[in-house]
Amino acid sequence: MEFHAEFEIEPGKDASIVLAKLYETILHYLSGGVYVCAPEGLETSGLSPEEWLEGSESIVRVVIPMQKNTEYELYKKLCQVEGIRSFSTCYLMKDGKPQTDFSEGFSLKIPCMEKELKVRIRQGRSVMRVDMEKFARYLKTFYYAQRRISTNESDIKGIGWGNMTGTYRNIFTYSPIAGEFPACYRLSPGQETHASFEAYLKLYDRTIQQGLQEVKELPNVLSIDEKDMDCHSSFRNIYALKSRYLDFLDHLYGVESQPEWLEESNCYGEMESETIGRRMSFLRHVAYLIKK
Repeated sequence: MEFHAEFEIEPGKDASIVLAKLYETILHYLSGGVYVCAPEGLETSGLSPEEWLEGSESIVRVVIPMQKNTEYELYKKLCQVEGIRSFSTCYLMKDGKPQTDFSEGFSLKIPCMEKELKVRIRQGRSVMRVDMEKFARYLKTFYYAQRRISTNESDIKGIGWGNMTGTYRNIFTYSPIAGEFPACYRLSPGQETHASFEAYLKLYDRTIQQGLQEVKELPNVLSIDEKDMDCHSSFRNIYALKSRYLDFLDHLYGVESQPEWLEESNCYGEMESETIGRRMSFLRHVAYLIKK
């Protein structure tokens, strides 16, 4: 799809950066991807204060969007982009026709040259030009910062983005933090220790070890295989996490493994574990069920 729009930006804002934010917002919305929400975004995250405050008050949360995949819903998100004052026109075109429903899945054409742009940007009475090199650089930065994932070359060769590189680290080789302190703290084995400080360090070590144990169990949480249907885990809210992950898969494949009518009428007396198992079984057969 192509992005067609005419809009006004706030005084002092860079047209290239604002346009990059608009494109990143559209890309993220069309992908239905999760996003990371900081504490200051609690009110718009969709999480209750009780769920948010399970743990550190400063912790970030991964939020799975519950979106309708409609033009109006996307438009509201675009209006909230920093630097946007107002839109005169705003729509996504495919084969010369405006699109209003994105539930079937679409991709977005990224312009590489200024003549490919289908937007008109105003700042007051002035028409602003877009620096395409700057636009591409900021869009790439926003995209990677939001997605936080590696991308295959085949996915991005059309827009000339390079592949991200990273460094592998074995996080499971964790050593007690007491070993990092100088001898003057008297934390070495066999020597006298300061009780309160040592207890604090042991609490820190225990918290890290619990987190690493949860990381080890992530393959089970993110699996829909029949062998992983049993949700025994050290996670306190394993069924809620599994359910949110299945919601994400529903949005990803455009299906409903737990429609409202089924939840209201046909699931009376069904245990939570049975509901999760039934949804996993449905999603394992999605490719066959939606095959045309």
